[in-house]
Amino acid sequence: MTEQTKKINGWRIFFAILYFVLPIILTWLLSDKLFYSAEKKDIQSLYRLLWCYFCSMWGFALIAFYWRHVTVSVLPEYLTHYPIMLLVIASLVFSITHLFEKTTSYLFYYVSFGPCFILSFLVDEFWAIIRSILPKLKPKIGE
Repeated sequence: MTEQTKKINGWRIFFAILYFVLPIILTWLLSDKLFYSAEKKDIQSLYRLLWCYFCSMWGFALIAFYWRHVTVSVLPEYLTHYPIMLLVIASLVFSITHLFEKTTSYLFYYVSFGPCFILSFLVDEFWAIIRSILPKLKPKIGE
């Protein structure tokens, strides 16, 4: 079977479009609450978490579209597993960017987009990436 005649999984296309268009619509509707220059210390900081989640959804939409020729069913994972994984990725990037005072200003949007997008594109390797980083961060005992 040639590259042009491979069967396309319609559900993967549907979810790729959904994961790409939904955050665009929500970003447009919530733009006045999402984008502000300084960190707010109350519940409105959660809008920045939403921004990270939207960026993760865009990265995941790209990988979902890339795997459009894989015919394995996607319904359970695309409705349960991946939204939770994208929330984990968004929470991780959100918390790391808020550790440093410089990245809590308007730079937050520039700094957070890339990691959210890339980690969600690599969502299936996410835990392997985290496991490879953790031993390097562990302090050496007895030295």
